[in-house]
Amino acid sequence: MEQKSIFITGAAGGIGRATAELFHKKGWLVGCYDVDLESLQQLERQLGDRVLSSYLDVRDKVAFEQAMAAFSERSNGRLDIMFNNAGMAVGGSFDAVPFDKIMDMVNINLVGVMTGIYVAIPLLKQTENSLCFTTSSSSATFGSPGMATYAATKHAV
Repeated sequence: MEQKSIFITGAAGGIGRATAELFHKKGWLVGCYDVDLESLQQLERQLGDRVLSSYLDVRDKVAFEQAMAAFSERSNGRLDIMFNNAGMAVGGSFDAVPFDKIMDMVNINLVGVMTGIYVAIPLLKQTENSLCFTTSSSSATFGSPGMATYAATKHAV
């Protein structure tokens, strides 16, 4: 039986880190990607073997393709789970949030997810019973004051 593998964005902390720890414990090859390189390195040291970690800004399609190619080499072309977990939230009145932060939320929370799915499709198609899933938020259905853009991106997911 081939070793199962998971590719996780936003793996340096929170849900992504807990997911990496869980799947590693189950014997999977775990690809950990995030912009927080220091936390990724700590995670890689903690997990030891069967882990591949690298800096990845999900807004960068070329970097995403390169990360997926490196992962594919390590996993022998196998991708059992693509986990789009990277995300960010900036709260405040819409007109008080700087436009670049609004665009960061759209580009990370929505476009980054679409990019991840698109880049992962070839490996997912060639891996029997593969799965792609994405972290959303209860904010997608229950809006909160000051979280319009975040809620919109998570609803779109």
